[in-house]
Amino acid sequence: MELWERINNNVSIVSSSEADVVKRKRILFSLYCWRAACAWDLQQREVTYTLVSRAKELLNDLPAECQFLAQMCYKLAKDVTDAGEDRQEVIKWLQESYEIYEKCPVKDPSIQARTLRWLAKEYIENDDYEQALKTLDLANGDRHPSGLYLKAKIHLKLGQLGLAEENLFLALQHKDITFDMGIAVCRSAFEHKGFDMASKGYDLLARKFAHHAEAGKIFLLKLEMLTSPEVNDNVKSLALVDEVIAGHNGGSQKLTAETKNLFYGLMWNRGSIFFEGGAYRNALDWFQRVTQLLGPQDTANHVKVLRIMSRCHICLNEMEKAEEIAQSALQLDSNTCPTFYILFKISLQQGDDAKAIDHLTKLCACSDFSQNFLEVCTHDAHQAQNNRIVQHALEHLLFLNKVDQPGQPGIVLRNLVKISTENVEEPNLGKICGYLQKAINLTNQIGIKGVFNDNLDEVRWLYGTAWNLGILAGKKEQNEECYQLLHHAYRLSVLLPVTLTTQQQQLTCLMIGAGAIVENPPNENSLQDLMLDIERCRQLMHSIRDLRPSEADQFASIQFENRTMPTLLLMEFSIKAQLHDPNLEQVLKRSIHVFGMTPKILEKF
Repeated sequence: MELWERINNNVSIVSSSEADVVKRKRILFSLYCWRAACAWDLQQREVTYTLVSRAKELLNDLPAECQFLAQMCYKLAKDVTDAGEDRQEVIKWLQESYEIYEKCPVKDPSIQARTLRWLAKEYIENDDYEQALKTLDLANGDRHPSGLYLKAKIHLKLGQLGLAEENLFLALQHKDITFDMGIAVCRSAFEHKGFDMASKGYDLLARKFAHHAEAGKIFLLKLEMLTSPEVNDNVKSLALVDEVIAGHNGGSQKLTAETKNLFYGLMWNRGSIFFEGGAYRNALDWFQRVTQLLGPQDTANHVKVLRIMSRCHICLNEMEKAEEIAQSALQLDSNTCPTFYILFKISLQQGDDAKAIDHLTKLCACSDFSQNFLEVCTHDAHQAQNNRIVQHALEHLLFLNKVDQPGQPGIVLRNLVKISTENVEEPNLGKICGYLQKAINLTNQIGIKGVFNDNLDEVRWLYGTAWNLGILAGKKEQNEECYQLLHHAYRLSVLLPVTLTTQQQQLTCLMIGAGAIVENPPNENSLQDLMLDIERCRQLMHSIRDLRPSEADQFASIQFENRTMPTLLLMEFSIKAQLHDPNLEQVLKRSIHVFGMTPKILEKF
């Protein structure tokens, strides 16, 4: 800083020679500009302003330096803009640049016009439209397209649509207008609700840049305007789309890959809006045109569009057309769940259970299979009150061996058992036994938490159902089913906390179940299983006795055993007799000394 002051003082010394004075002023001017640039880089704004002002004071004697200082101020304005700082500071530097350049002995009008246009743009951003127009008029009738665009923008903001349209079309017709500037002009008209003006502008632009590589973008922006909530002209929108598709497919106006994708997205969204609003005919108008734009080579998107078209026809209750389109999607991609789901839904509504089950089975075999699809199919079948399909879907869910949420298998099991038992003439006990066996197997694999989410009420419900069905089977002399159901009830009861009640439940299940088949077992293995059940019964009787602490309870337990043990020994004797057990006589001897044994029971031996 001290060095700078010394240089400044030395150069500022008054010289006797006029030529020497000019030379020294030129050096001083250069020093001011150099120092101003350094101060600017150091964020010393006030110092910069002061030094530029000092340099400006020297311009009367140095007119040739006007252009340099004007350009410097212009650059400082750009720096402020790039930094996103105060707009007033940009205006200040642009004003300085304009005023300084005015002092140039030889001026380039285009440079001043450029500065004025930028200055006008800043005034517009500050909503100072009157000053912006005055600034543009200072450009001495500059007819640059960006100046005309700015004037159109001002008149749009002021609501002067006639003047706006005049300047907008002068800008668009200008020989020097660029593609991007033309787009900006039309967009500005749209943003300021000059919809008719914007539409005409896009048409003019499309003719002017018909052979431009990005010409399709003009139609895209016009379509965005026509489909906007403010305009929402469906007829004109579809007409424009038809024109674009014809040009693209015919080769006269090919779209770039990027523009084509943007058209696809806009058209898809438009169709989706109609679909979600229940205007399915309008939705089909758009989706049909999407297929024309895509072509069959874009398989993934083509299938996606065909599926939603099929859904439109389902909603319109046009099932044959819906199935035809879904089958077209299936021909393009035969391994996706969404297509099979749509075919399932169609068959369900047509009441074709065989087809619905076939589609459901194929859905489960798809590479993109997710359990969510089965859950939706189950819901749809339930809504249609088609228990056969519900049962089929739930069975698929149950036997997936996949648990997304704790407790889900238990809910599925309960619903399967309810469907199999409620509102049916004759429950399919074999199926129900299969469900109960699956419940027990799953519990062994993933625990009560995984199957029932620790909700023991679900376990108790299944136990109670198995017990009731087992007793009912026994009354109908369906002895094998009685045994299986009561055995499942026993195994479900084992999952519950150990109490006197549960122990008695388990003992009762085993004894009644064994009694159902002891005289006519299905096979020799069943006899071995029955022997295991007899041993379980003995263990349970000991456990029940231990769970009765008081003397009164002990007495009750003895009475219980006196009633139970003779029957247990009778079953053991029968089983061992069928097994030709050499120790059969020992069972008879033990039986004689058991309390509660009566001659009537002994006769059965």
